Amino acid sequence: MRNRQVEKQVAAQRGITLLEIMIVLTIIGLVMGVFVGPAVFKALFQAKEDIARAQAKQLAGKTYQMWTHDHDGSCPERIEDLAKYEGKKELKDPWGSPYTMRCEGLPEDVPFGIVSAGPDKKEGTPDDINSWEDSKGKK
Repeated sequence: MRNRQVEKQVAAQRGITLLEIMIVLTIIGLVMGVFVGPAVFKALFQAKEDIARAQAKQLAGKTYQMWTHDHDGSCPERIEDLAKYEGKKELKDPWGSPYTMRCEGLPEDVPFGIVSAGPDKKEGTPDDINSWEDSKGKK
């Protein structure tokens, strides 16, 4: 009699089934997809914007100053002229598009600027990132 009780207890404690594990994993996957996934993608998108903004400011600031120290004139002929000072062959933004230079049409106190076309890779659209404005569009 005592042996049967032990067998029943052991049978009741056998563990969880594969189906139960799959259900728990599915629920965890749904929670991650609905709540965590969008936050991760938003952070990734914001990080790319921050990187583009920092690179543009670096190129229009320190890199441009090094170029002006070695050259006469106020504007390099090509963006590749600045790339040499960064130790690179070409200068591309986080979305793979080349940065462009601006020597004219800038605010009064800005002699030189760098522009990233942003995520849509089309220059002249609202998502462009430039060296003379902060993330809120202010100088």
